[in-house]
Amino acid sequence: MKKVLSLFVILILTLAPVFASEKAPKSLPERPAKEDLREFQTKKFSTTNQIAIMKAIINVLQDDFFFIEQTDSKIGFILASKEVDTKDPYTNIKETFGCSKKMTGIKRYSFARTEANINVTLSEKETSVRVSFRKKVLNMYDVEIKIKDVFTEEDYSNFFKKVETELKSYNLK
Repeated sequence: MKKVLSLFVILILTLAPVFASEKAPKSLPERPAKEDLREFQTKKFSTTNQIAIMKAIINVLQDDFFFIEQTDSKIGFILASKEVDTKDPYTNIKETFGCSKKMTGIKRYSFARTEANINVTLSEKETSVRVSFRKKVLNMYDVEIKIKDVFTEEDYSNFFKKVETELKSYNLK
């Protein structure tokens, strides 16, 4: 009995570090400083035609399957969102929204939403556009499961390239 007990203790002492060892936590991507974030969220256009810029932004958003929820040309505000079903085979939920399909519930209805909040500011010689994107995964009861602000410069530069292309078609002076 003593031999079995001593073998059991040795086995536990030998295997304990294997089970106790924790994986190193994943290092989170560094969040950009507010000044850097503001810099790549903002683009200045060399026109003072605020309505044309707002129309170009709305066209780009609609081309990307966003629905315009609210606009106000007096204060230069646009709010838009795009929703996808988390079971959609053409959307990589993990890559796009940072949430696994298991987390959203494969058998339950859930959806993912990308929100765009846009501010258009007019000055004497130019118009400044600032946009911020946020991605959310919601369950069937409209409760947010995951929220992810977009901090990558690439997403914003792609958006502004599309707006510039749209504005060129307007032939503004």
